[in-house]
Amino acid sequence: MLRGAEDDTFAERERADHYAYYDSSEQNFDLFFAEVLLPYNSIRSYTEAHYGEKKGKMVAVEFGGPARKLFARMADDGLLGRSAGFVLHDSRSDYEKTQDSARHHSVIEADVFFKKGAAELSWRTVEEWVRRNGKPDIAIERMVQGVDLIRRADLYVAIVKRWLSQLAERGTLLAEIPRMMPLEERNKVAQLLQDDSLQGEEVVFSKNKTRFLFRRAV
Repeated sequence: MLRGAEDDTFAERERADHYAYYDSSEQNFDLFFAEVLLPYNSIRSYTEAHYGEKKGKMVAVEFGGPARKLFARMADDGLLGRSAGFVLHDSRSDYEKTQDSARHHSVIEADVFFKKGAAELSWRTVEEWVRRNGKPDIAIERMVQGVDLIRRADLYVAIVKRWLSQLAERGTLLAEIPRMMPLEERNKVAQLLQDDSLQGEEVVFSKNKTRFLFRRAV
């Protein structure tokens, strides 16, 4: 078992009450993950191609961000049934909360890394939301700073496995690999994920090993 998967005392990160986050646009995410999405030119086109039969029932989540702008258009166009963004602190206005409610979108305070996380938050909150609302078909992680605090390949892969465990059958995870992690460790991440992938699962890495796409098999 990878260190960090069960014993959160191996967490290597700074102690902080809250990290700032940005509510980035759908187009911003498309550009960031463009290399691993090919031949598709956007998250939306990838989603429609792989999960179109689930239109109106798809579940989508962002780990470490509010996902308000990320999923808004897909929700308005009837692609998503429910979505959520998991953050350390919900700073939405009352008006934004009303908008999100109409789109069946939730912003949940949770720690997406550890069971006993920052500000007394926990990964268990993510698991509870998934249990109540369904396993996500699309999960995305692209934090501004938080993930860069992880410098060890084995700890990062243990966290990724936690994210992957929540995916639906054929579900997809788009995630960044910490840019501050040494190249040797990023290569280890790629090797560990490839070694653990099952027959029929798809794993695509960017050339510089700073982002990847993982699609589960049936």
